[in-house]
Amino acid sequence: MATEQIRFYNVEMMKNSFLLAGLFALVSLVSSSQEAQASSRAVKRLGLSVGILTEPVPSLIGYNLSYNLSNRLRLTVGYGSVSANDPNFTVDVQTYGIDGKFFVTNSNVAPFVGFGASRVIGSVTGSGTVGGLSLSAGGTFYGPSVGFDWQSNLGFNFGIEYKYLMGQGIQSTGLPGVYFGWYF
Repeated sequence: MATEQIRFYNVEMMKNSFLLAGLFALVSLVSSSQEAQASSRAVKRLGLSVGILTEPVPSLIGYNLSYNLSNRLRLTVGYGSVSANDPNFTVDVQTYGIDGKFFVTNSNVAPFVGFGASRVIGSVTGSGTVGGLSLSAGGTFYGPSVGFDWQSNLGFNFGIEYKYLMGQGIQSTGLPGVYFGWYF
């Protein structure tokens, strides 16, 4: 009789274990499906943004066209310029750039790592810095970036990032930046 009670207890325990495992699998499936849908980057893919000291670098103000390739990947192309007049330093350059971002999570607010490259064309006379950058007349800049990006379900986008720049015609340096825009 004790053996039958143990056998009954083991069968009940196995049923409960299968029930809990099934429930856990269902919760995992639903939450992973919600996480995949949680990011508006998969729905609102094409965006226009304005960057301040970012995208493309170097520029004081940059105008960008972005495309979310997936929940976790974004590609951005942009145009910006830097103009400054100082008694010892005059700058008038245009920047064309491309930038990629990998989002660490699928949520609307996500940290990212990225890499970008820019081509700078224009003129620089004298010596000095603009926004911490020491520029020459032109060159190709490239470097990694890290930051946080928020894209709302309605399409509004806001981000902050830190870029480290290297390349011809620039003293290697890091720049913080901010951008905002709208995705369709």
